[in-house]
Amino acid sequence: MEKTGKVHSGHWQRTRDRILKIPKTELTEIDVLEGLLQLVFTRADTNEIARNLLYRFHNIVFITKASAEELATVDGIGKVTSEKLAVLFRGIDFIDSASHDISYHSPVNVTNAVEIVMKNFVLEPKEKLQAFYLDENNIVLSKPIISEGELSEVGMDYNTIVENAQRIKALKVIIAHNHPSGNIMPSKQDYLCTAKLYGLLRTAGSRLVDHIIISSDKYFSFYYSKVIPLICEEYEQMLLHSLERTKHEQKISA
Repeated sequence: MEKTGKVHSGHWQRTRDRILKIPKTELTEIDVLEGLLQLVFTRADTNEIARNLLYRFHNIVFITKASAEELATVDGIGKVTSEKLAVLFRGIDFIDSASHDISYHSPVNVTNAVEIVMKNFVLEPKEKLQAFYLDENNIVLSKPIISEGELSEVGMDYNTIVENAQRIKALKVIIAHNHPSGNIMPSKQDYLCTAKLYGLLRTAGSRLVDHIIISSDKYFSFYYSKVIPLICEEYEQMLLHSLERTKHEQKISA
């Protein structure tokens, strides 16, 4: 038993050193998960549990959004431990959300987008997509149903969403759709549609501030899960590179 403790102690030391000393860009999801798990487990193979978590939830962000009940379904995690992890992850999520409010300085940011949607979105037994158009004071100007049925390139109906924003001069747009299955995790299609709509709205003079997926008792916010800020950053970088390329071409042609 003592030998196991020493092995575990050495492993914790190596994990701690790796997290504290190497650049953040070189860390892996396994590294970070093991470090977090070792704050909760005193004697356990945290590498195996970390891999079980990734197998179950696919992504470290989704792991931190999981409830205690969902975490308890993972091999190696019991009820008490799942509650400890849920508290830890909830704290991380709170700090992360607060940091977004500080770092995402867009004048059209809407931090209460979830509240706006929850007050106005009526759940249906089938999937539907609704858009919320807001003015500079975050007042809802219009909240039309864009489509009903499975979200897709057709269901997103980019033209309608953008044209509505231009017609009513909406500075900000929130979109929301429900997952009747109860699984709020976004699909690859959800990510692609969100990124495309963000770019189209920016070109039209509006901004997509959040995309929210809803079930009967849960939600997933693209803003608070870093997706919208990341899309914003990538879009601004793309515009910057495009401008630099245009200047370079003009310089050559001159």
